[in-house]
Amino acid sequence: TTELQRVTVLTGALQDSIETCHKARRNLRRAQYQITTRNLSLIRNEMRKQQWINVLKNIEKLKKLHSFDQKLKEMVKHEDFVGAIQLYSQCGNTVHHYKEYQCIRDLSTKLQDTL
Repeated sequence: TTELQRVTVLTGALQDSIETCHKARRNLRRAQYQITTRNLSLIRNEMRKQQWINVLKNIEKLKKLHSFDQKLKEMVKHEDFVGAIQLYSQCGNTVHHYKEYQCIRDLSTKLQDTL
């Protein structure tokens, strides 16, 4: 009978251990899911941030090209044709690099018309 009680106690302890392992595995899976979700969220936020940074850089380029347009008009108005041609050459690389944007193509055409 003592041996039977010991076996019963050990069986109960083993069942408790198995249940503890199952709970630990569930908690581990939940933690892994949460970590993965957080990491994906951080990556998504970083990608959005980089996209906005690129948009801001492109806007700065547009502002610069627009200022070229204003300056070019002033140079032509003051008959500084050599300076206007040099300025147009300077902004030509920028215009070529951003040619995929319709507004840049329009601005390029406008710069050519001004010159």
